[in-house]
Amino acid sequence: MSIPYTSVLLKENYFTKQNILLFSIIPLISAISIISIGYIKPFLILLGLAVVVIGIFNTKYFLYLYLFLLPFTFIFKFYIGLTLSQYGLTTFYIAIWLMNVILTKKRINFPPRWMVIFICLFVTWSFVSDLHAGIGILQVRTIASNIIFFIFVIALYDVITVEKYIEMYWVVIIPFIFVFLFTFIKLLAAGSIFSMIYMVLTKGCDDILYPNMIGGIYLLFWPISFAMYLYEKNKIRRIVYLTIAIAFIIGIVLTNTRSAYLGTFVAILYFIWFSKKRMILLGSMGIITLIYLLSPVASIVNELLLRVEAGVSGRDIVWDVAFKLIKENYIFGIGSYTLQMIINYKYPLMTYQNILPLIRNAHNYPINMTLQMGIPGFFFIIYIYYKFARISIMGQLANTDNKIRALCMGSASIMLGMFARGMFEAIGIIDNGVIFPHIYFWVIMLFTVKIFNGEHKKKP
Repeated sequence: MSIPYTSVLLKENYFTKQNILLFSIIPLISAISIISIGYIKPFLILLGLAVVVIGIFNTKYFLYLYLFLLPFTFIFKFYIGLTLSQYGLTTFYIAIWLMNVILTKKRINFPPRWMVIFICLFVTWSFVSDLHAGIGILQVRTIASNIIFFIFVIALYDVITVEKYIEMYWVVIIPFIFVFLFTFIKLLAAGSIFSMIYMVLTKGCDDILYPNMIGGIYLLFWPISFAMYLYEKNKIRRIVYLTIAIAFIIGIVLTNTRSAYLGTFVAILYFIWFSKKRMILLGSMGIITLIYLLSPVASIVNELLLRVEAGVSGRDIVWDVAFKLIKENYIFGIGSYTLQMIINYKYPLMTYQNILPLIRNAHNYPINMTLQMGIPGFFFIIYIYYKFARISIMGQLANTDNKIRALCMGSASIMLGMFARGMFEAIGIIDNGVIFPHIYFWVIMLFTVKIFNGEHKKKP
């Protein structure tokens, strides 16, 4: 949606003190964005200026550009930091969105009541938990980050439309196609098959993004791509969607991330369950699994790729400590960014001290949220899992339009896959207001919520 700034300013007298003040915010936030993006590199400063100009005159393309550039702010870690580069852009977008609402007197399309209540309660309790634990610089950043993150979620809900979700799909997915191609080319460049295997086993394929993180991102995108393949009638587009889905699944294998393997397995089971040939597919999967377990290859794969002998890689130790801390702080939790400090203080002489001082989260999403925010944190995350899964499944069953069903089916499989992955990872949905990569999850789910609310059926 474009902002008719020029026509609005010519037709109406908007040169009031309030609007002059609003417009003065633009250079300030622009300066922050430019500094955080480019610092002293001229070409990055020019890029920052281009983003600002696009943002002022067209919010739709600025949003697309923002989501497209977001991964690169992490990949290249622009000079003074990832945090400023992401939050500078996000704050600038929020300012532009608010000015659009004010100048055009547009009514904000707020998310449904349950989501607004959830956001308010979550942000409030996160603040209370940090306040109880003791406010420091990191805790202040968490409070500010949560507020910015969820205002951005509300802004996204206001501006996106279900009819444009294919456009959004390509905007967010193209950067990660490049990431996959870079990874794959790097693997091929290793030369021998043994070098390739070693690179995968040592997680050396993904050095531009953390392997666990990129595995979770691929887990967000391949189910959507595969669902679009299932419901697409155009042969060329079907091939494209299937190719992307397979590429991202291969990408997950290359990350050598077992939590993403588990999430992918659960997501595949969801697709099989809604297949007309599910009994044949389930039977075939059972036979293949049995053959695999009886074959000599199983022991090699289990040892090298699945790392069965490693068990949960020390997570049981972390979970044991986490449960002890939860028992001591079951109401308010220990607050954000405090686990590493508390472990070093409370368990300095334990036999596994060489492991614990490096731990920053509980490597289990429900446990981590309970540890950080107390028992309310557990219910927050379980509720959001349940709500989004229910909305996605009901949206899939209630709609007959193929594109709509594809989005809902993809969303439902993502939710189940992310829940499974969350048993061994503590990122993916909400993480102290961190924008990347969590915003991609919310973009997908916001489209699904709009479908559930019937907004795609309303005439503009």
